[in-house]
Amino acid sequence: MMTVLLMVYMLLSMIFQVLAAMATPSSGTPDAPPVSNATSAEAMAVTHQATMDDSLTQLPTDFVAKVGEDENFLQPAERAATRAWISQNAAAIRARGILVFSLTRTTDAPLGVRLRMQFERSLMVVSIADELKIPRDKIELRNPVPEKGTQDSIILRLK
Repeated sequence: MMTVLLMVYMLLSMIFQVLAAMATPSSGTPDAPPVSNATSAEAMAVTHQATMDDSLTQLPTDFVAKVGEDENFLQPAERAATRAWISQNAAAIRARGILVFSLTRTTDAPLGVRLRMQFERSLMVVSIADELKIPRDKIELRNPVPEKGTQDSIILRLK
């Protein structure tokens, strides 16, 4: 009995879907007038030129660690410098927080590869902060993907 009721329900819902599709004017045919209702306006894709976030403009108080183009980790010298900067600013980080930006160059690498590299680089900074007992809720990761990236680096900024 339940199976029959389920089948009837599905049949009725399919009929109503067909009726709704037939009642909605189509703008895909050449002789159809243009459709101007709220649903078609929502369906239209809006494109705009992406711009680099103003927060990526380097400030004098920022710490910048250069990373090799194909490296998803910090070299020992950069890791030590990052640890020293976080140690030096630990009190301010605990009070206000820290922003971690990871940037990659715009190369022929697929976007997924670039994002993975950025995330792994950011996790290196988080692991250093964990070693120094910095609370995780004070660390904010931002991995922007600018259209014309020119550097591979990690930027640390106090909030």
